Amino acid sequence: MVHVLYGAANHDPRRNPDPGAFDILRGGSHLTFGGGVHYCLGAALAKLEARTLLTRMLDRFPTLHTTSPAVYATRMVFRRVTSLGVAL
Repeated sequence: MVHVLYGAANHDPRRNPDPGAFDILRGGSHLTFGGGVHYCLGAALAKLEARTLLTRMLDRFPTLHTTSPAVYATRMVFRRVTSLGVAL
Protein backbone atom coordinates (compact mmCIF):
# COMPACT_ATOMS: atom_id res chain seq x y z
CA MET A 1 0.00 0.00 0.00
CA VAL A 2 1.24 3.47 -0.89
CA HIS A 3 -0.01 6.66 0.74
CA VAL A 4 0.54 9.93 -1.09
CA LEU A 5 0.89 12.85 1.29
CA TYR A 6 -0.26 15.76 -0.86
CA GLY A 7 0.71 18.17 1.91
CA ALA A 8 4.36 17.30 1.24
CA ALA A 9 4.12 17.83 -2.52
CA ASN A 10 6.53 20.44 -3.91
CA HIS A 11 8.43 20.59 -0.60
CA ASP A 12 11.55 18.79 -1.75
CA PRO A 13 14.52 21.17 -1.30
CA ARG A 14 16.38 19.26 -4.03
CA ARG A 15 13.76 20.46 -6.57
CA ASN A 16 12.72 23.81 -5.09
CA PRO A 17 15.29 26.17 -3.55
CA ASP A 18 12.77 27.57 -1.03
CA PRO A 19 10.13 24.83 -0.71
CA GLY A 20 8.23 26.52 2.14
CA ALA A 21 7.64 29.80 0.29
CA PHE A 22 4.54 30.44 -1.81
CA ASP A 23 5.70 31.09 -5.36
CA ILE A 24 2.92 31.42 -7.92
CA LEU A 25 5.50 31.34 -10.72
CA ARG A 26 7.21 28.14 -9.53
CA GLY A 27 7.55 25.77 -12.45
CA GLY A 28 7.78 22.02 -12.62
CA SER A 29 5.33 19.22 -12.16
CA HIS A 30 3.06 18.83 -9.17
CA LEU A 31 0.44 16.46 -7.75
CA THR A 32 -2.39 18.95 -7.33
CA PHE A 33 -4.73 17.30 -9.81
CA GLY A 34 -3.27 13.79 -9.92
CA GLY A 35 -1.86 12.31 -13.06
CA GLY A 36 -2.37 9.89 -15.90
CA VAL A 37 -5.70 8.04 -15.89
CA HIS A 38 -6.37 9.46 -12.43
CA TYR A 39 -6.14 13.11 -13.56
CA CYS A 40 -8.94 15.21 -12.07
CA LEU A 41 -11.86 15.81 -14.45
CA GLY A 42 -12.52 19.19 -12.84
CA ALA A 43 -8.92 20.45 -13.16
CA ALA A 44 -9.61 22.81 -16.05
CA LEU A 45 -12.56 24.40 -14.24
CA ALA A 46 -10.62 24.71 -10.98
CA LYS A 47 -7.70 26.39 -12.79
CA LEU A 48 -10.07 28.78 -14.58
CA GLU A 49 -11.80 29.67 -11.29
CA ALA A 50 -8.48 30.30 -9.53
CA ARG A 51 -7.12 32.39 -12.40
CA THR A 52 -10.32 34.46 -12.57
CA LEU A 53 -10.43 34.98 -8.80
CA LEU A 54 -6.79 36.05 -8.53
CA THR A 55 -6.91 38.29 -11.60
CA ARG A 56 -10.09 40.08 -10.51
CA MET A 57 -8.92 40.43 -6.91
CA LEU A 58 -5.55 41.91 -7.91
CA ASP A 59 -7.21 44.23 -10.45
CA ARG A 60 -9.54 45.51 -7.74
CA PHE A 61 -6.87 45.69 -5.00
CA PRO A 62 -3.55 46.36 -6.77
CA THR A 63 -1.68 47.15 -3.54
CA LEU A 64 -2.81 43.99 -1.74
CA HIS A 65 0.10 42.38 0.13
CA THR A 66 0.66 39.94 2.96
CA THR A 67 1.42 41.20 6.45
CA SER A 68 2.13 37.85 8.10
CA PRO A 69 3.05 34.35 6.97
CA ALA A 70 0.33 31.82 6.24
CA VAL A 71 -0.75 29.57 9.10
CA TYR A 72 -1.52 26.01 8.05
CA ALA A 73 -3.80 23.45 9.69
CA THR A 74 -1.91 20.51 11.15
CA ARG A 75 -3.04 17.80 8.78
CA MET A 76 -1.34 14.78 7.28
CA VAL A 77 -2.80 14.71 3.79
CA PHE A 78 -4.00 18.09 2.53
CA ARG A 79 -2.40 21.40 3.47
CA ARG A 80 -4.97 24.08 4.28
CA VAL A 81 -4.32 27.72 5.10
CA THR A 82 -6.26 28.71 8.22
CA SER A 83 -5.17 32.36 8.28
CA LEU A 84 -3.15 34.83 6.25
CA GLY A 85 -2.77 38.47 7.19
CA VAL A 86 -3.21 40.91 4.31
CA ALA A 87 -3.48 44.69 3.93
CA LEU A 88 -4.17 47.13 1.12
